[in-house]
Amino acid sequence: MKSLTPNFISTLGKSIDSEEVSALFNDLQTMHRPHFDSRDDEQDVYEWVLIKRKGVELGFVDKNYYLGKPNYTWYQQGCLLAQIYFYKGVEGVADCLYPPPFDIDWSDSREQAICKMQPFSDSHKASFTDTWKVDNVLITISYNSESDLVNRVVCQLILPPLIPPKGIIPPDFIVLAKYLVEDIDTSDFINLWQGYLEKNMISNAYEDDQIDLTSSYGLKLNTSSQSGELLLYSIRFYANREEDSVGWQGKLPFGIEFSDSPNQLFDKIIYEPRDKHDNIVDGYAVWDFENYSLHVLYSTFTNQIQCVTVMVPSF
Repeated sequence: MKSLTPNFISTLGKSIDSEEVSALFNDLQTMHRPHFDSRDDEQDVYEWVLIKRKGVELGFVDKNYYLGKPNYTWYQQGCLLAQIYFYKGVEGVADCLYPPPFDIDWSDSREQAICKMQPFSDSHKASFTDTWKVDNVLITISYNSESDLVNRVVCQLILPPLIPPKGIIPPDFIVLAKYLVEDIDTSDFINLWQGYLEKNMISNAYEDDQIDLTSSYGLKLNTSSQSGELLLYSIRFYANREEDSVGWQGKLPFGIEFSDSPNQLFDKIIYEPRDKHDNIVDGYAVWDFENYSLHVLYSTFTNQIQCVTVMVPSF
């Protein structure tokens, strides 16, 4: 059986109505197509086509979402092929009929797979899975928990980053942490945000318990109205494209960076977390410190940090 690698290289990022994607559908002998419904409030920006008998799944992304355009433009310009999954030993799905890309073999152990991806070792990150960046594509390889053999290879387009407004100077997270359980309806706090924290956002927070600054600073402030004061309870710092955020540009506790893998995260924070849970898709960990608690949400699929929350101790 021929490898899908040539098709993969030529079709990732191509429009669904392109000749390349049409040829891929023909090769996979499927009539299934993704369906994006702009009228459905629950519509995801991704849709998947699983070809069970082939052991392959195609993931499509809304074109305007991929390009970082405003959400009112989504579902109007079609979609792009963004992901290809190759499966083996997955319940309800036939073993992949095609050799995985990059000369990976289904009989490869984790050590062997890592060795084959050596040309891209500078971008290698690890957790339950191993990931590498190859140009603008992220490769994720996962393994059978018992045999340690390759059982899934995923190739996905890396989303282009959203660009924050010019001149943004993020406050120091230590300064922000000092406002925890303090009234933030004050000129001192508002002046930290270079005019992006508008008075109406403060007023709305008395009802909504949240201030959304994802389009400017890449964070959300979670609040509580008590006795006429607007108290700050947590600050959520987002990676670029998480929650449609431009990404927090400032420093994070313990030198954490959003590009860190889960393994790198736990190397940086040597203390035992109060709570920790993860699997082959995502995970989180919580630490309690004297002045704040720290919650970190991470992906074990992309091996990156998605969100860092500084919050009231033991909140």
